[in-house]
Amino acid sequence: MAYNYGGRMQNGVQHFLINFAATHTTLLQIASTWLYEVNSILPEPYLDEVFHVRQAQAYWAHQWHVWDPKITTPPGLYIVSYPWIFIQRLVRSPLYDAQALRMINALVVVVLLPFQARKLLDLSSLRRFNNENGCTEDKKKSEEVDGLPLPIITHTAWNICFFPPLFFFSALYYTDVLSASCVLQAYIAYLQRGQTVNVPPKAQHHDDDRSSLQAYPKKVSYAWRLWSSDIALWGFGLSALLFRQTNIFWVAIFLAGLEIIRTVKRNHTTSLNGDSTSFAGIIGGSWHRGTIYDPLVKEACIEDYLKTALSLVTGTAANLKTVSQSVIPYLFFLAAFGGFVVWNGSVVLGHKEFHTAALHLPQMLYIWPNFMFFSFPIIYPYLLNSTVPQNLLPRFLRFGSTRDRLPRPIIAIAVVGLMSITVYLNTIIHPFTLADNRHYIFYIFRILLHHPSIKYLAVPAYFICAWAAIAALGGMPDQAASPASPRTERAKDSNTDNAKTISEPQLSHHKEGNRVSFVLVWLAATSLSLITAPLVEPRYLIIPWLIWRLHIPILPILGSQQNGEQNNAAWPFGWLDTIKLLAYRQHDHRLWLETIWFLLVNWGTGYVFLHWGFEWPQEPGKVQRFMW
Repeated sequence: MAYNYGGRMQNGVQHFLINFAATHTTLLQIASTWLYEVNSILPEPYLDEVFHVRQAQAYWAHQWHVWDPKITTPPGLYIVSYPWIFIQRLVRSPLYDAQALRMINALVVVVLLPFQARKLLDLSSLRRFNNENGCTEDKKKSEEVDGLPLPIITHTAWNICFFPPLFFFSALYYTDVLSASCVLQAYIAYLQRGQTVNVPPKAQHHDDDRSSLQAYPKKVSYAWRLWSSDIALWGFGLSALLFRQTNIFWVAIFLAGLEIIRTVKRNHTTSLNGDSTSFAGIIGGSWHRGTIYDPLVKEACIEDYLKTALSLVTGTAANLKTVSQSVIPYLFFLAAFGGFVVWNGSVVLGHKEFHTAALHLPQMLYIWPNFMFFSFPIIYPYLLNSTVPQNLLPRFLRFGSTRDRLPRPIIAIAVVGLMSITVYLNTIIHPFTLADNRHYIFYIFRILLHHPSIKYLAVPAYFICAWAAIAALGGMPDQAASPASPRTERAKDSNTDNAKTISEPQLSHHKEGNRVSFVLVWLAATSLSLITAPLVEPRYLIIPWLIWRLHIPILPILGSQQNGEQNNAAWPFGWLDTIKLLAYRQHDHRLWLETIWFLLVNWGTGYVFLHWGFEWPQEPGKVQRFMW
């Protein structure tokens, strides 16, 4: 019998966390304090705010033809600011200075972003929690929560709002917060559209139906739902392009990639037996029998990424007409963006000479230490279970050894070698990087360039961080699985049948973690959004990190792994048991560590920004401040 604290205690814990989280008291208080401190100490526009505030004021004055050449991003921020200034003039003194405009980003982080994160977690969880806890199909139908437990969803959404580069700019008038929010809303529209498309037109509503059909009035037609979901996707996708040019890779490439995977799997039959996992067998199976090779990340080796890409390309070619119809919205986004580039004569606005696109492959190396720095509390269990014997780990960290998921030595050497070649041939140092000591990236590159060998010594760190970040998308091993992993068995005989390598026909973020196809699409969108930018900035990593973090599987709950004598225990317990319960027995303990870490980073960077100012000799009397 699975270890359980009893319905009364379980409900008590959930109600405590849900009620505490629902108020958003902590997030509201911290964000308000941060905004108040910034406005008190720095009432005037700072750095890029000077251009943004001036442009918003020009739009308010209906000077639509005025454009500051120092601004290189589209005017979405100033368009949104127009109605906000109107509201400000109604409720307070008619000011539209930096202090008033900064409230836009603060409101997005406090009000909109938590809703979006919770919605995405709810849409993408797909019964992962219930399956991991051994729920049968009959039991799942009777569960109130169909997916991740609400306390975990809410806590994860909180932490996402506290992500340091995102939270920092919630008190400044920059484009990053609204840009990220718009991309997330487009992602929500995509997932909701997928739900609508997958619901048959003749689906009937029943009183006991607990599916997504509850979200729609009973008398609303399928055609109307499909039309409204299409309008939402098109609207939010185009809106995202008004904030940053690189959003085209997320609303077009990323979403189109997911749509292709969903369409190919939906229109291909699933064969669990008789298909070879050799390259030739995969091509034949995808073309002739419609089987799609798409293993779980935690069961995959590097060859599986090549096989999955090959299987999807073959399946797409075999079903080209249907796939082409499914990606029409995303082709429209590409066409709209292409029209803008033709009209503007370049991708960027303003000073084009300082922001020309260039191939900058090391950007896909710099991203991984950033992920490790910000999300070490989330990643560390994978590192421990891969390197430390299980008997040396505390019970709440024992999830089964993941050493078989470590890259093979020959693969590690080859990848590190390719990374080193990339560093040697394609390292680009933008003039702004070493010319502005107000950004933390300035000091990182000072270290990397201190000696010619340092940038090569950092390559193994890039590799380890990359492996850990991608492994985190796979989740922990299935405790019920046999000791021999599917990947090990597949490596022994690549031509043997393997049922787990053939995915189900629908796109899903599986109960056991993500599949290789999702990682491929995410990596493609991330690469395109980064390698075209010569300038290295942590702000560019906000959207890749958000998508990555939203897809991290939760750890198996300790209470569901154990058999104990407290199955029928009643609430309340002693204070120590209560702490254990809230910390890790019925909660993912990494979320608490992530919260503490983000709060510490935000406090440190915020304090340095506000109180550790300095002056440049060429600009005496003007305070310069450290920032991301």
